[in-house]
Amino acid sequence: MGFDAATEARYLGFVRFMVHVEGRYPHFDSGTHGFNAQTKMWEKYNRMLPVWVSCPRQYHLSAVEIAQIINA
Repeated sequence: MGFDAATEARYLGFVRFMVHVEGRYPHFDSGTHGFNAQTKMWEKYNRMLPVWVSCPRQYHLSAVEIAQIINA
């Protein structure tokens, strides 16, 4: 999880702010990479979102639904 520090610094900074400064989403582990995915993720996340929204039980996903979201 995260964004590319080289090309998506704006989004990466927001994630770090929400987790480290605001204390939101404590279950997200920034690890040693600090949410730096080291590859562009914004477009991937934008493809994943409508697939997740179309799931009838968005917070109780099946293995198939999870695979569909990841592969979007």
